[in-house]
Amino acid sequence: MTGEPGEKEEYIAVSSVEELNKLLSPKRIQLLNFLKRNKVNSVRELSEKIGRDYKNVYTDLKLFEKLGIIKFEKVNGNLVPKVLYDELDIKVPLKS
Repeated sequence: MTGEPGEKEEYIAVSSVEELNKLLSPKRIQLLNFLKRNKVNSVRELSEKIGRDYKNVYTDLKLFEKLGIIKFEKVNGNLVPKVLYDELDIKVPLKS
């Protein structure tokens, strides 16, 4: 994951390809991409704009918050999600 130049690189370790696929499912990638490119004023607005159930979007965002990929800011009483990185780099070591 990269943010600003000179920042310490952080990483998330997963134990299997299946776990990685679950973490970065197409819907979750769509959510991150939309959020990175568009300003939203609340989780509800985000869920409406991407056409997903509020509860599922909130659950995905809480996972990303726990992993340090997004943060929530409180604005006018609403939780507003913000993506903290410009890209996610995936490294897969090949075992010999």
